[in-house]
Parts: sequence; structure tokens; C-alpha cells
Amino acid sequence: MAVDKLGNDTVINWTHLSELRADMGDETFAEVINLFLQEVQSGIERLSRERSASDLVSEFHMLKGSALSLGLTDLANICANAESMANAGQVDCFQPDELSTVFHTSRSELLSQIPALAV
Repeated sequence: MAVDKLGNDTVINWTHLSELRADMGDETFAEVINLFLQEVQSGIERLSRERSASDLVSEFHMLKGSALSLGLTDLANICANAESMANAGQVDCFQPDELSTVFHTSRSELLSQIPALAV
């Protein structure tokens, strides 16, 4: 979990996200965030259907990388742990509800802080 400037836990690394926004500009940043949110939702839906270890590894790896690139630390950590379990062949250990809950928490926090991005 990331920590904000006041030492409070947060599911998003706001420093990283602010730097990314400054580098991209508002319009491109909004497009990237909206695309990310759509892709993660689709990825979670695919994960609920996938049961082969290789498919799970690929999906978790993609989600982890996307989450890390946007500073969504909790989501990235869950995906990293699930990717490791799938690599070890532990496909039944994955809990789609946990991933979905963390995604929706991250999404809500992100959109509450950046309301212009609401989709």
C-alpha cells in the first residue's frame, strides 16, 4: 500500500500519478486512465473464465504492469502474488472477488480525486 504525504495509507501512489500526468498532459492522461480502467475491467472478466495456468500468468502479468505504470500499488501487488501462484500451478488459489474489490476501490479513489476522468 502506498502512503500519502501525511503518512496515510492509500491504494494509489499519487506522486507517481501526478508525475505521469505532468509528462503526458491532461488530455492524453485522461485517455490513458480511461483505457486502463476499461482494460482492467475486461481483464477481470477474462480471469473469472480462465483456468489454465499459462492464461492466468499472462493476464496477471499484463494487469500488474498496467497497474504499476499508473501507481495502483494494491492492485499491482495482488496481481503479482496471483501471477506467482499461477506460475507455480496454483490456479485454484486465485480469488476473483478480491481482485475485483481492490480494482473497484482503486477506481473509486482515482475517480474521486480526478473527477474529470469519470467514465
